[in-house]
Amino acid sequence: MSQNLNEITKTISKDLAKVNAIIDEECHSVNSTYLQELLKYTFRVRGKLLRPTLAISTSGIGGHSCPQEVLWIAAGLEVLHTASLVHDDIIDQGLVRRGQATIHKEYGIGEATLLGDWLLAKSFELMTRVGNPIISHEMTILTSELTEGQFLEMEASRGKYYDQSSYMRMIDLKTASIFRYACKFACLSTPGLQNQAIQMNKFGTNFGIMFQIIDDLIDLFQKDQEALKSTGRDLLNGLTTLPIFMALQIEENQVEKPLRNALEKKDIKYIQNQLPRTLINTGVYDQCVQVASEYGCKSLDYLPTQESGGRILEKLVKFTLSQTKSVHLNH
Repeated sequence: MSQNLNEITKTISKDLAKVNAIIDEECHSVNSTYLQELLKYTFRVRGKLLRPTLAISTSGIGGHSCPQEVLWIAAGLEVLHTASLVHDDIIDQGLVRRGQATIHKEYGIGEATLLGDWLLAKSFELMTRVGNPIISHEMTILTSELTEGQFLEMEASRGKYYDQSSYMRMIDLKTASIFRYACKFACLSTPGLQNQAIQMNKFGTNFGIMFQIIDDLIDLFQKDQEALKSTGRDLLNGLTTLPIFMALQIEENQVEKPLRNALEKKDIKYIQNQLPRTLINTGVYDQCVQVASEYGCKSLDYLPTQESGGRILEKLVKFTLSQTKSVHLNH
C-alpha cells in the first residue's frame, strides 16, 4: 500500500519530509525526558501523512510552491490526528497501533492521557504560528467536532440513540473534519486560493466520509498483523459500522440471526472467520463499496484537477477506493 502511496505523493515528498522535521523538532525540544521518550515512541512509526498530503496538495492547486504556513498547518493537523489516536486507543482499549503496543498499553493510561493532552496543545500552538485569526478560531471548531464525534461513538457503543444516520454524522465529525479543514486551511494560507476554500472544504468532507467507510469495511477483513492495529475492536466494543448495519438489515428477514447472536456474545471467531464471507455473499460488501464510490465521485466534483495538486488529490481518491479490490480478492 505505502509504495503506491509514495508514488502518488512523490512530487510533494520534500514538503512531507519538512512536516516530519517540524514534528521532530517540537518533540525534541520538550523539557521532560520522560515526555521525550513517549513522543519518540509515538512517532517511531509514522502514519501515512494523509492529512498533511491533503493540505500540501491543496496548496499546490494554485501552482505555487507550498508556503511555510501550510507546512505548519500540515504538521499541526498530523499532531492533532495523533492526539486523537492516543485518546481513542484508551477509550477503545486498543492494544496495537502501527505495529507496536499502544501508548496506554506500553506506558499506562495516565501517561497516555497526558501525552494526548500535550499533542492537542501542540497542534494549537503550531496553528497559531500561521497568524490567521480565522484558522485559529476554526481550529477550536475542529477540535470540538472531533470530541463530539468521539462522544457519538461512545453513545453508539452503548446502544443509545444510534442508527445509520447517526453513524454517518459520527464519521463526518470524527474523521472527515480533519480532512475538510486540511483543505480549507491550506486555501486560506495560499496566495490566490482563498476563493477556493469553501469548495475544497466540501472536497475534504466527501473524501473523509469515503475514506472512513472503506476503513471500516477493510477493518472487518484484516487480521491485526495485516492492519498493524487492533482490528474488529469496534464491533467488540459495540460499535456498529455501515457494513454491519446493512448485514443486520438483511438478517431481519431471516429466521436464523448468526451476526446478531455473535455481536451479543462478542464472538470474535465468528467476526474474524465467518463475517467476511457473509458480507461478500450477501452483497453487503459491494453495497458499501458503492456508497463509498459515490462519496468519492462527489469529492471529485469539487476538485480543479488541471494543476499538479489537484491531480495528486484525484489519484488519492482513486487509490483509496482501489484498496477494497485487494481485500476482496483475498477472500
